[in-house]
Amino acid sequence: MMLRLGELLPEERREIERLLKGCSREGPTVQDMWALMDRIWEECGCDDRVPDETSLSKFYSHPVWTLNGLFIESHAPSMEHRRKIADWTRVHVGENRAVLDYGGGFGTLSRAMAEASPSLRVDILEPYPTRLGVERLRRLPNVRIVSSPEGIYDAVVCLDVLEHVRDPLGEVARLLRVIRDDGFLIFGNAFLPMTRCHLSSNLHFLYTFGWFATWMGLRRIDRLEGTHIVVYRIAHRVEPEWARLRRWERWSRRVFPVVRRLHLAIKPLDLSHDS
Repeated sequence: MMLRLGELLPEERREIERLLKGCSREGPTVQDMWALMDRIWEECGCDDRVPDETSLSKFYSHPVWTLNGLFIESHAPSMEHRRKIADWTRVHVGENRAVLDYGGGFGTLSRAMAEASPSLRVDILEPYPTRLGVERLRRLPNVRIVSSPEGIYDAVVCLDVLEHVRDPLGEVARLLRVIRDDGFLIFGNAFLPMTRCHLSSNLHFLYTFGWFATWMGLRRIDRLEGTHIVVYRIAHRVEPEWARLRRWERWSRRVFPVVRRLHLAIKPLDLSHDS
C-alpha cells in the first residue's frame, strides 16, 4: 500500500523516508511497522524492564507514530476495526453524548466516531499528539484534544493502549472515575509480544484481564465480531481492593510463562493483529 506523505513537514518527511528505506516500494506491512517501532525504541534508549520517562517521551514523540497513523489509515483491517467501534457507539451510546478516546493517538478512531455521530462530543486524551493528527481534527467541531478528562463520559474507548502503560489496572481505575454509572468501557487490548513497546510486564493480562475487569465492577456485554475489541459496562461501583488486586496481579504474572507455553503447544499464538 502506498502512503501519502504530502502533508508532512520537510523534517518529518526526511525521517519517515529514512525509516521506509528498507520497506517495499508499495509501502510497509504490519510486520514492517512493528520492526520500525522496535528500531526507534532502541534508538531512543528505551528498556521495557526499567521504563524511563525521558526515553519513553522521546519514543512516543517520534515521527514513527505519524507514520503509524498514516499506515493505519491505509490498512483495511485497522480501519474496519475503527469503523466497527464508531458504528457501535452510534447505536448504543447515541447522540448528544460524550465519549473519551483514551490514548487516541493519530485521532483516526475519534474522527470515525465523530463522523458517524455528528452530535457526539469526542474528547481525545493523548499525551503525545502528532502535528498531522491534530491538523486532521480541525475540520470536526465535535472533536477536541484534552489534557485531562473533562466531566463525566457516557463511554470510554481504549484501543491498543493498556499494553503500553506501566500500570494497566491503575489506568482502568482512573477511567472508571470518569464514566457515568451505567456507562461503557470499550477495550481493544493487544497483550501480545508484537513490538517491544508492548511492555513484557503486561503480557500476562492476555489471559486474565477479564477477571480483573470483573473484580473492578465491570460486566462484559459484547465483543465486536472479527476483532479483539470487547465492550464492558459498569455493573456496580466498587472501591478497588488494591491489596487483593495486586496479589492476583503478581500471581497472574508468575504463572504466565507456564500458561503461555501450554497455549503455544496447543495453538500457535496469532500475531495477525492490526497496528
